[in-house]
Amino acid sequence: MNVNARKVKSLRKQRLWSQEELALACGVSLRTIQRAEGDGQASFETTKALAAVFEIDSDQLLKTNPHSQEYINVQLGHTIIAMILVVVLTATWAFTRGYFAAFEFLVLMAVLTILICIFSSLTTRVENGVIKWNFGVGLISKTMPISRVVSNRAVRNKAWWGLGIRVIPRGWLYNVSGLKSVELILDDGKRIRIGSDEPEEFNQAIDQARDSLVRPKQ
Repeated sequence: MNVNARKVKSLRKQRLWSQEELALACGVSLRTIQRAEGDGQASFETTKALAAVFEIDSDQLLKTNPHSQEYINVQLGHTIIAMILVVVLTATWAFTRGYFAAFEFLVLMAVLTILICIFSSLTTRVENGVIKWNFGVGLISKTMPISRVVSNRAVRNKAWWGLGIRVIPRGWLYNVSGLKSVELILDDGKRIRIGSDEPEEFNQAIDQARDSLVRPKQ
């Protein structure tokens, strides 16, 4: 059977599962999951197992539109998480040796917890004619209509631009880990860079969404 490889991958990433974890949940081999996410090939039994695990009807996994615009990716902020954990361990060590008062330590831990909740991940979506991205639990989220995008491409950020939400020349950077991003040039000349651990796939989804606006289905 032909399944929507992008949708299988998106549903897996929404649950923050690895391919190995999905294979275990479905009771199939890792190679079976890799094939389903790679070329969209899956047996009837595998399709039913995937649908059961994702709690959807199996028909929703079938590839009915080869140019489907639906895209979602969750990138974990490994760098930010590691940095915060280092601060937590250092602060804990300092507190146990009397360098921090209890109130100061609790305030610091509260601030670090908030930062973890906000910047632990970056979720990107392309759906229904818009690009959406949000950090962590969704306290910071953005939406950009595809119609405003003049051009887009996969790019590599400069290391000194850093992580989080940063001002860059002629625009903004949203990133939680690494240097890979997709750059959007908007109709007002401004640019937005959105971090991603799979920039080529993200960029391709935007290309397809833009193409559908130029050449809508008959």
